[in-house]
Amino acid sequence: FRADNISEERILKAHTSGSTGEPFTFFQDKNELVERRRHILYGLGLHNVKALRPAIISGLDTHMYLGPLGYRFSALESSDERISTLYPLLERVKPEILFCTPSYLEMLHYWLKRDGKSFSFKIIYCLGESITGAQRSRLALAFRSKIVSFYGTQEIGQIAVECRVGRY
Repeated sequence: FRADNISEERILKAHTSGSTGEPFTFFQDKNELVERRRHILYGLGLHNVKALRPAIISGLDTHMYLGPLGYRFSALESSDERISTLYPLLERVKPEILFCTPSYLEMLHYWLKRDGKSFSFKIIYCLGESITGAQRSRLALAFRSKIVSFYGTQEIGQIAVECRVGRY
């Protein structure tokens, strides 16, 4: 189903990951992506973080609204890409914010350790999956970074954001 009062230029085809059931395709209004970005910035503001420098966005290819906030990188398994693209990007940009799934954060931690590299961020914003308390503690220590998350869906966006005391 699609609303007749939304012009063709504003229609965006999107997909769920299927993490909670069968994946499906749906339509979004492109104007809504601005609201999703605003919600992310609000969540960062709850932790006294402003997106002043470009962020790194990893493993969130379906989260199109994040694009204007920084650089996308998802080829963690490719040592050529990590060494020629990601590591120089991290050194040059010195991003304060990393947007990723907990799974990608685990992979990044693994590859950094294996490649003898170390990077920290002011805040790591986990989306798309839940993160356990033990996982959060271990990775926060490894990256010397605060890790926060939010609860939302691909269909309607952010539902609850984590505050400074760790509640939603």
